[in-house]
Amino acid sequence: MRTLIVFAAAKTAFAAAVAAQGIAFSTDSRLWLEGDSTLHAFKSEATQIHALGAASAAGASELLKPGAVKSLKVEVPVDGLRSGDRKLDKNMKEALKGGQYPRIIYEMTRYEVAPAPQGHGITVQGFLSVAGSSRPVTLEAVALVQGSRLRVTGSEPVKMTDHGIKPPKMMLGSIKTKDEVIVRWDLFLEGAGKESQ
Repeated sequence: MRTLIVFAAAKTAFAAAVAAQGIAFSTDSRLWLEGDSTLHAFKSEATQIHALGAASAAGASELLKPGAVKSLKVEVPVDGLRSGDRKLDKNMKEALKGGQYPRIIYEMTRYEVAPAPQGHGITVQGFLSVAGSSRPVTLEAVALVQGSRLRVTGSEPVKMTDHGIKPPKMMLGSIKTKDEVIVRWDLFLEGAGKESQ
């Protein structure tokens, strides 16, 4: 009887450990914004990208199985967006209300995976929270297994005014950024062995 209890406890602990497999982004992952203005086009790159999530599988190919990813939240610190133009960075931070809402967050609610000509197509539904506004956003991406990692690429147009953001202005309003920006990502996912933080 004692042996059965010990076995049952070990089995439960193993199941919990499997369920708590984490998801992390490799350091070479990228996410950036591309926009335009009355003066020139610009690009603002995230210098920090954080993943908080859990999966029932650790291998790259196993993450593509239905329901393998249990939760996923992506956070980008507003203060870490860099365009190479300090004035634009400052105006962007102010427009995104970075002092009050320091992180841009996308939280997945569900996803679907389907075979594609190259790799797998992924449709992700979730909520994008930025500048105090949270709205449902559906993302389309392509996933490729590369060694022990899963590479996920894609892009999504976002209108700043949809989130109550006034497009940044410079030079006393003579230079105006356009409302729509394109969010692009090139992410490398790897199992972290425990729930990511």
